[in-house]
Amino acid sequence: LKGYLVRWLTKKTRATRNFLIIKKLNEITKDKEVEVAEFDDLKDIFNVKLDPAIAATSIVLTNQEVFNYLDKMKNSDGKYVIQPDPVQKSKRLLFGIHPIEVVPSRTMPVVDGKAPIYFGDLNEAVTIFDRETMSIEFNELGDSFWKFDTTGIKVRERLDIQAVDDEAVIKGLIDAGSEPKNPVPDPQTVKVNAQTIAEAAVNASDIAKSETKKKDTKKKSE
Repeated sequence: LKGYLVRWLTKKTRATRNFLIIKKLNEITKDKEVEVAEFDDLKDIFNVKLDPAIAATSIVLTNQEVFNYLDKMKNSDGKYVIQPDPVQKSKRLLFGIHPIEVVPSRTMPVVDGKAPIYFGDLNEAVTIFDRETMSIEFNELGDSFWKFDTTGIKVRERLDIQAVDDEAVIKGLIDAGSEPKNPVPDPQTVKVNAQTIAEAAVNASDIAKSETKKKDTKKKSE
């Protein structure tokens, strides 16, 4: 039972931290939100609105609804903008570069029909001051606890979130319930991509046949 309570309290503490971080992000991005509807809007954020040094280490923080929106977004070649992380298969990357962190929609709710999404280096944007690391104490020896077969639980945690660089994060807004405005792929581009894939398959097949032939020749010579 104690193990379950520790896990439950740890989960609640994490949710509280996320809430406080998002609250501070909302404060420093107030009245500077950017509308996001299509692929080029995302490119503008990373190429123009964020400092290059910040963009290089940026992540994407979003809720479940916006992640679903991004997961359907494609570029002009018809490729999805979200790619799997080749190192951590359970993770996803925007443009194959920027890690995506997804929090529950109840933590980042839709407000006035707009769903929030944050881009930037959150370590540069805000900092967490742990004034007292979370501690959990159980007490079942006190007179009142012992008499009624109960256990007392005391949880302590003191922290503060402060802004550091309000230009290190951009808040985007997406129309809740909408679908991304995906560009129509250029038929010529699609044709070229298909041809490139076909040529790569043929080359791979030729290489495999060549390797097999070499092995057969080697066996015969032996």
